[in-house]
Amino acid sequence: MRQAVSKNISFQKKFPGVSVIIPTYNRAAYLKEAIESVLRQTYPPSQLIVVDDGSTDETPTVLSFYKERIKCLYQKNRERGAARNLGIRSSHGEYVAFLDSDDLWLPDHLKMCVSALEMEPDHGVAFSNAYRIDASGKIIAKNAKGVWKGDVLEKIIKKYSSGGCNSSSAVVRKGLFFNEGGQAGFFCEDPALSGSEDWEMWVRLASCTRFLPVDAYTVKLRCHPEQSSQRIEKMERSMTLALDLVFQNKALIPKIKKWKREGYSSLYTIIATNYYGSDDFRRARIFLKRAIFKYPLALFFNKLILYTFFRMLLGKHLVIFIRKLKHV
Repeated sequence: MRQAVSKNISFQKKFPGVSVIIPTYNRAAYLKEAIESVLRQTYPPSQLIVVDDGSTDETPTVLSFYKERIKCLYQKNRERGAARNLGIRSSHGEYVAFLDSDDLWLPDHLKMCVSALEMEPDHGVAFSNAYRIDASGKIIAKNAKGVWKGDVLEKIIKKYSSGGCNSSSAVVRKGLFFNEGGQAGFFCEDPALSGSEDWEMWVRLASCTRFLPVDAYTVKLRCHPEQSSQRIEKMERSMTLALDLVFQNKALIPKIKKWKREGYSSLYTIIATNYYGSDDFRRARIFLKRAIFKYPLALFFNKLILYTFFRMLLGKHLVIFIRKLKHV
């Protein structure tokens, strides 16, 4: 037992503290698993903050079980951006790590991400790869590996993507959130941005620091019907608002204005594929046209446009039939 304690102490001396922030709203069914996955980390966080964003379910009962092991904060429902900001302001670690309350970490997540950042002091954001799991926790897919390293601002804008970085995989140097000397600032708290506030934040972080992918699968992202990403029309509005905010940001405009057409073209393409996936071919066609009109060269460089266009040529009934065959 003494050897185990001494090893842990030396590890804590070598690496700085990490404040983990879990925003939650009516996720009592999954919250305990998320908290337990943090408490089982091989590199224990110095602080675990759970921000209850006005839950009306059994969330307070779940949180009461942990007592002094976690720090519980409460606010009226203001969405995840405001909840994460409250957690950041209440944190004391040198690093901040985020975990959505329906997702999970594997035991080495913090150790690998913090180790990577300690070895690359000129990078401010580390992120690992993620599995996708269903509501029961069964792995159903792997996300594509994150390979974007260093200065990723151009790729994030032009492809309307985060390159594999997501809110449950990112570990960030805390100082980057304090808007001094060109830092990123806090999450946008506009409720209409819910579901896309993390992408808008990655843009601002990418404008002032370098990103560092960790080549390991250490996160499990849960897919279930209650997710905001499952509501396509709401996601269309929030994704569009996120890109609008980026191109209205006076500090960012000089750096990104040359990528505006490509950024909006990629956005419209993603929205089109979302509608295609829900069998709303009419709206899918509308947004594909917008994508092409905004940046005609996308026909040659964006494979997703061609893929979606040619699949829709098959017709709705045939596409649904093919999907059923693939499922079987």
